Amino acid sequence: MKRSAWPLCYFGPYPRRLYREQAAPRSRGKVMKSLMISTGLAVLAAAFSLPVHAQDYWLSDQITDCEIWSADQPEDGEMASWTGACLDGKAQGSGTLLFWDKNGVSARYTGEMRDGKIHGQGTVEMRAEGGDGYDNYTGAFEGGRPVGEGVLVSASGYRFDGELIDGVHHGRGKLTTPEGWMVRGEIKDGKVIGEGLAYYQDENSDLYFGDIENSQRQGIGILLMQSDDAYIGEFHQGAPHGNGIFEGANGYLYVGQYENGKPNGMGTAIDTERTSYQGHFIDGTLDGQVLVTTADGQQTVETWVQGRKMQ
Repeated sequence: MKRSAWPLCYFGPYPRRLYREQAAPRSRGKVMKSLMISTGLAVLAAAFSLPVHAQDYWLSDQITDCEIWSADQPEDGEMASWTGACLDGKAQGSGTLLFWDKNGVSARYTGEMRDGKIHGQGTVEMRAEGGDGYDNYTGAFEGGRPVGEGVLVSASGYRFDGELIDGVHHGRGKLTTPEGWMVRGEIKDGKVIGEGLAYYQDENSDLYFGDIENSQRQGIGILLMQSDDAYIGEFHQGAPHGNGIFEGANGYLYVGQYENGKPNGMGTAIDTERTSYQGHFIDGTLDGQVLVTTADGQQTVETWVQGRKMQ
């Protein structure tokens, strides 16, 4: 039982634009090569996916001559054994199936078989890539493929709990990483499709927890930046968009409307001296009539143009 090739997929991209006091807005981040999905589901795919035009290959138990089906052509020296019943020359019913090669046991399956193929409930352990430990999958199988509800725990610490919809390339459930990052939703070819929920750290060491859609931040979320700045609010196509709150590490606060990652529309900014500026923002800067309220409660109305106070 060998692993078929499976290409890694991306979990990104995640455009990132946030307003910072006296600083240029952040540019869009690079496409995030997230291992959270690509590595976790690649374990399933590599272990169980079949070639597009699968051909039947068979191995025989050296003692009973009972035949066991394989998705790939057996390598020289690869052998198999089956402890259960044999019907019409093929493995049948419950038992334990072992595959081994020159490096020892490559796979172990405990569960049900039908017509020589893994079929029914069972648990399979596959030697991990590189030979360091074993990947474990428990669930239902049909014709040699995992189907329906199941649990995968990889040797590297990835875990998938959920339902396989159309083979190992398409499922719905929760995937967690060794670092504790999580994504919940429908996953196809290594990407989240439709709505989901995620908690992860991106390539800039920023933490995000919130809604996603089609592998982008979409909906309500919390972004904690490596700089200790924070944003909580609405996202659209990966960027802050809608109503949100930005709190800078230096104490600066903005509450109001966002568009395309920047304050756009009505909002209130509070500086480090606790003076508030309430008015209209364009691309992160005040523009128009502004109500200024100092820390001691004094109020004035000022005119600002493109972020500059007019005399």
